Order: sequence, then structure tokens, then C-alpha cells
Amino acid sequence: MLINTQVTQATQNAVFDKLKSKYANVVAVNDCYTAQHVTDTVKTASEKVAKKLLANKAFVDNGFKAVAGAQKVDKVYKRKADKTYAVGCKYGNRWLKDIFGTNAKMLDGLTEAQLSSALSDLAECAINGDFDNAIASIMQANVLAKQQRDSE
Repeated sequence: MLINTQVTQATQNAVFDKLKSKYANVVAVNDCYTAQHVTDTVKTASEKVAKKLLANKAFVDNGFKAVAGAQKVDKVYKRKADKTYAVGCKYGNRWLKDIFGTNAKMLDGLTEAQLSSALSDLAECAINGDFDNAIASIMQANVLAKQQRDSE
């Protein structure tokens, strides 16, 4: 025996009308999109940049080994062939641009002895708001990219 599984238009309308009378603010929709994350404020983003820098400092101070109980470090420095280091700042997975001058995203030529101190100094700069414009620029680019993806 076959059962008719189609809902009639009258039944759909009756169900919606019943719920609409109880919940005046509801509407019927085909799709529902939820935010996957809450957008950071610039202050929160600056704190995240500083936290990432301090995690790198802890890694360096621990002999370039993972600190017990710490998450994997998203490195913000690069060791070069001449055994000097270049260091920059990242918000999420994007490098902050122009923080050391036009088109400069890394500070190059640090010795291993200077690296830890430089990471600490950069974290302080992040907390003090010195990178707020660069962070805001990335945040704006992220919003625009999301809007473009959503419109496709």
C-alpha cells in the first residue's frame, strides 16, 4: 500500500498560519545561513596578534622546541641561510603589511640572540595599538572576500 507523502498546500499554509499566530516575528524560508564566527574587534585582533608573538617567544626561549601543553606554534619568523632571522606579525593566517614601512612586512637581520626580545617588543607594539591600521585593513579585506563568496 502506497502512502501519499506529499504535503498539500492547504496543510503547509495551516501549519505556517498556526505558528505565525503564536510567533509573530517568524517567516518561512528555504535556506538558513549561520555565522561561522563572530568578527573580532580591532582590540581583540591586536590581542590575538600579541598572543601569537608571545607563543613564538616561548617557543624560541624553549630552545626552538614546543612548550609542554602549548598548541602548535604558527611561526612568525623565518631562519635564513646566513643564520639570521626575519620576523613579522600575523593576524590569522595573513601577514600584517606596511608595519615596518611601505611594503615591508618583516624585520630582517636579527640574530638568534635578538629574536626573543624582538618578538616581545612586537607583542608590546600590538597591545599598544601600533598595528591597528594594518589589522583593520586585513579585517576589511576578509569581510569583502566573504561578501563576494556569499554573492556567488
